[in-house]
Amino acid sequence: MNIGEYTYEELNISNESTIVISYNTSSSAALLLVNASNYASYANNERTEEIYSSKVENSGVKELNVSPGSYYVILKAEYKPINYSFYIFVSPPSKLKSVNFSNEYTDNFSLSNYTNFSIDLISNKEIDMILPNYYNYIIQPYEEFQITAYLNRGPQKIIFKTNSSSRLFFYINSTNEIINPVSLINKSSPNPMGIASYGTYLKQGKLQTFKIKTNEIIGTANITSIYAYSSDPPENTSPYGASIQLNAMMNVISDNKTYQYWLQDVMSLNTSSLEYQIYSNMWNDTKLGANLSKSQLIGDGYIGTTYIKYNNSKIKTSFYGSYDSNNLNNKLSYPIYFSPVITVNNTSIGPRVNFGYYTQNGYRFFNNVTIKILNSTSYIEVTPYYEAGNGNSFDVGLVFGGESNDESSKFYNMNSTEDLYYVSNDSLIAFPYLYTFGINTGESASDLSTSVINNKIITEIGSPNYNEIITESQHYNSNKTYALQNESKAFINPTSGYEVDLQNGNPSISQIYEFVYKNSFKLLILILTIIILYTIKFLIFKNHNK
Repeated sequence: MNIGEYTYEELNISNESTIVISYNTSSSAALLLVNASNYASYANNERTEEIYSSKVENSGVKELNVSPGSYYVILKAEYKPINYSFYIFVSPPSKLKSVNFSNEYTDNFSLSNYTNFSIDLISNKEIDMILPNYYNYIIQPYEEFQITAYLNRGPQKIIFKTNSSSRLFFYINSTNEIINPVSLINKSSPNPMGIASYGTYLKQGKLQTFKIKTNEIIGTANITSIYAYSSDPPENTSPYGASIQLNAMMNVISDNKTYQYWLQDVMSLNTSSLEYQIYSNMWNDTKLGANLSKSQLIGDGYIGTTYIKYNNSKIKTSFYGSYDSNNLNNKLSYPIYFSPVITVNNTSIGPRVNFGYYTQNGYRFFNNVTIKILNSTSYIEVTPYYEAGNGNSFDVGLVFGGESNDESSKFYNMNSTEDLYYVSNDSLIAFPYLYTFGINTGESASDLSTSVINNKIITEIGSPNYNEIITESQHYNSNKTYALQNESKAFINPTSGYEVDLQNGNPSISQIYEFVYKNSFKLLILILTIIILYTIKFLIFKNHNK
């Protein structure tokens, strides 16, 4: 910049603020702050009233407090040509932090909601800035740095590191956000299709919200035709494979800590032979790459390992799984009716999850697993206000996709009607607003479209309609409480799950423990009654033979 030339930045400030100005000049220069009304005079080399004026040289940072208004910050070469850098950010005075530190400084903060987070930063030395699980940046001295990220609720921290004594200026701004499910999918690639609830809906073009907590969810699918094919199926997966999955996020709270587990109740199907299997999975979504082990669980299933995709890499993780031994490679015939159910019960040991499906004799629970988390409260949750620790959404869905192992299947034939319910106060209630796609599962489908036809939710062949929301008024009446399809079908009250499981003849250790624990008083009375009756019988027999 030659002698007499200047650079400037215009600022429109609506509240009391602090302007942070960094400069780096090869020679002395003038740093000025003027009102917008006086800038025209300054530009014409006329005498101007200045709010601030200072001679600056080399490198430095200035803080100027200002009232609401319009301003110009000016850097001018008055005496010699100069090389320069010149950066500005504006902060509320209460949020601006000025820190002197050596080696390392950590700023801890907590968020109550899913948050649009940003930070503006200037330092007088080169520093490393680490936002765990998100960013790691090297910040150059006297250069403004800004990032924006979406952060989950809960405790957060930013770590700053330097090799020498540094002075750091930064301003954190955070705004509560609603998680918009449409923004989470890649519309150019296949996705799981069907119905799902995310706790959001559109009203007059604006995203509205609701939250649901429940201990039981039920899906229904009545499939009259289905055919899928994958030209490059994953290992151990049929090229004709497809699945329909009831998926949900379970939230567990214990000692002011939260844990998230993703639950899957699945029917996988060879769409050529109509052979099928029913299985369940549980994943630890508390943080990215979290695992499950036998020592954490009480159940009759197995621990499997797999790799999940994250950005451009794969992370090894483990999960819990169980197959229904009554339905291994059996054959189906049309129409195919699949009604999966997942229940969550709080026990003295920890949350117990039951996976089942409807049969002619009621619901059969084929997998029951307890997570050892003492003093815990657990429930299935739908909310747009926060994510699981690994970034997955809190949703419930009944969706179609490939068979397993992240298979993507192309569907050539499909006709199915679906519904999705939750239990509240012993009533079966339809999820009020539904999207037409799932997010969290790795299996996907192409050429499927879900819509409402004649007051029924129908999935059939068609172009995916990711933006469509199925509203309550399109297919439900006003009281929102319903029976399952063919209204004579009953559903299991979750509080009676122990007796149902034991009658099925497949009790796990945790079931037996809980059954005995919950019915200990009744059992004691029964045993005492038997003892008394046998004593009386013995005395009568003894007296009779005297």
